[in-house]
Amino acid sequence: MVKRRVHVAAAAMISADQKHVLIARRPSNVDHGGLWEFPGGKLAPYETGLEGLKRELHEELGVEIVRAQPLIRVHHEYPDKHILLDVWQVHEFAGEPFGREGQAVRWVPMNELVNYPFPAANLPILRAVMLPTEYLITGEESDDERFASLLERALREDSIRLVQLRAKSLDDTAYVARAERALKLCR
Repeated sequence: MVKRRVHVAAAAMISADQKHVLIARRPSNVDHGGLWEFPGGKLAPYETGLEGLKRELHEELGVEIVRAQPLIRVHHEYPDKHILLDVWQVHEFAGEPFGREGQAVRWVPMNELVNYPFPAANLPILRAVMLPTEYLITGEESDDERFASLLERALREDSIRLVQLRAKSLDDTAYVARAERALKLCR
């Protein structure tokens, strides 16, 4: 059986304080009814992802996109269809979002998104939305004490939430020891 292909544009609408994201509840009479989702909808054949998203957000929420950037593209297989989610992070919009089609909409703190039930295809979006926009990549510091001191200072002073450990010159044993120490500092 050939699966139907559906191209959907979705928005991770971020609040002005950068701490909340807008989600909408799916109507009970559709697939995945009652679950929460990122607002958006199916693209028309002639639309780009952003064009379709602008149309959908106007129709569903009564808002106009001012500034957006691509966030993630998600391919997901359901038993009857293949979904491509073209997800955009909307940083600025005009208007106050409300459910123009009767759907519930809610601003949710990003760290509480995991408490809401979403369709399986939305799970990669949740992870992408919760990632920080910047992260620290450690330098090639050979001295363990200096490495720990520099990392601790960066974590304290720069509000770092994600760290990539770079230590290509260390052997496996030394790398694991450094990673364990970095992990303790990051917690």
